[in-house]
Amino acid sequence: MIFRTKYSQSYESSKKQEVISAINVTPFVDVMLVLLVVFMITAPLLIKGVNINLPENSVAPPIENNNPFALSISDKGEVYFEEQQILFKDLKTFVSTNVLSKNTRIFIRGDKAINYGRVMNVISELNSIGYKKISLVTESENR
Repeated sequence: MIFRTKYSQSYESSKKQEVISAINVTPFVDVMLVLLVVFMITAPLLIKGVNINLPENSVAPPIENNNPFALSISDKGEVYFEEQQILFKDLKTFVSTNVLSKNTRIFIRGDKAINYGRVMNVISELNSIGYKKISLVTESENR
């Protein structure tokens, strides 16, 4: 004699269960996490430029961007793109021809020994031609 409740299943009914056709996302998530780590390690290496002494900051989050456009201002006040020096009078023309979109974020790497006014002059030149997304780059204090 077998007593069944309304919650019990027989052996025959468990065989007739439908196949679950869901995508297993675990391998996809694993690959994405590995790629995230790889890009986090290689992103700081993509910004080329003149060797300058950046100011330190303990609060700002790290910068993440796929294709950074960075201008460097040396301790002598000279403006560089990567290792190419740009005269201040040619800055508007250079940026207009090399940065395609006004929505592109432009990174300013200013040496901590220069006058803050020099950094603001570069920012105001970029603002005057329509570039509003400008970020200042600093070093982490933990370094």
